[in-house]
Amino acid sequence: MNIFTEIAQFMYQITGVNVALYLSTGFFLGVLVIFTATMLMVIFNLLATKV
Repeated sequence: MNIFTEIAQFMYQITGVNVALYLSTGFFLGVLVIFTATMLMVIFNLLATKV
């Protein structure tokens, strides 16, 4: 029972860290995608108005 609880805590620590990294990475990628999309829209609008 002690071994199982240690394994469970170990797995929980690993998954907790992975979830935190996944959330932070997902948030960063989401911001990056939104920023890139807005920049592309601004550039496209500038080119469209010039033409």
